[in-house]
Amino acid sequence: MPVSMLTNFGMNMLGGARAAKAPGGAFLTLLLLALVSLLIRAYLVQLTWNMVADKFSADARPVTFWDALLMVILVQNLVN
Repeated sequence: MPVSMLTNFGMNMLGGARAAKAPGGAFLTLLLLALVSLLIRAYLVQLTWNMVADKFSADARPVTFWDALLMVILVQNLVN
């Protein structure tokens, strides 16, 4: 009994504390949300550019998703 008391010393939490979660779970969630946000913004840029560009210029070409993604990244880096 005394040996098990020594090996478990400090392992029991008192006062209703919760066990710590594995680190990195919050970071992964934040990274996933940032990626989804970036993809949604790129889609909205593509959609709005293709709808509006024809009204401003007759020789405007449609923007692909990758072009829109690069525009979003460019503007995001210039503003921040």
